[in-house]
Amino acid sequence: MNIVFKFYIQAWVLLSIASAASIPAVWRWLRGHCSRLGRWAWGGACVVLLFGSLLYPVMAIPVRVNERFPGAQPPRGTLDGMAYMTVGVYTWPDPSHPIELSYDYNAIQWLLENVEGTPVILEASLAYYREGGMRVSSYTGLPTLAGAHQREQRPMGEVISREEDVKRLYETPDQREALELIQKYDIEYIYLGQLERIAYAPQGLPKFEWMRDDGLLRVVYQNDKVTIYRVVSAASGPTSRRFLNTDCV
Repeated sequence: MNIVFKFYIQAWVLLSIASAASIPAVWRWLRGHCSRLGRWAWGGACVVLLFGSLLYPVMAIPVRVNERFPGAQPPRGTLDGMAYMTVGVYTWPDPSHPIELSYDYNAIQWLLENVEGTPVILEASLAYYREGGMRVSSYTGLPTLAGAHQREQRPMGEVISREEDVKRLYETPDQREALELIQKYDIEYIYLGQLERIAYAPQGLPKFEWMRDDGLLRVVYQNDKVTIYRVVSAASGPTSRRFLNTDCV
């Protein structure tokens, strides 16, 4: 189905161009083959269809936005695809877990302004549409361990293995295991936001602070609900002996 979606984006553009080019010919045909009443009937039908197509986005978009972000008023008249995050709040996996996107927005802006190149960033490997997974890599272009729809596009076993490693990295309380996975995937940044705190078992999250205390990570950005860590070896160049010491737990 994703292939169908991709193709019909181009198909609608081609159909619109063809329709615009064919309207004069159709109108000439109607004038030559239909009565005055018939021409008015066809013209009226076209006006109704055009009105309906213009009415739908005006009526439907606000309803859809309010369904997703009740009460929020995203900025209008902007081409900024992230503007909705400044006011958007959604709940996942249930209404008792609200996620305020403004905190992610500020963290993502920091990444866009301060990170050069394409270092690997660790974030929640969850579906994009409802859960809001992979929002950081999607808006920054930074690679993460597993992207959206990868099970459909790559060998499923390899993708599932990566998704399981993301879960292990967040949930394991063992610094040694975490370090091995960080080295395996050459991870440079670790993103710990609201979604990660909800999605993964809490017993593994304190290890990031322990690793910071041990000099293995350092905090490069923090707000009330998001912390971004950077792997010390990545920040300082060559991998240090301390980073290679897998007995640090």
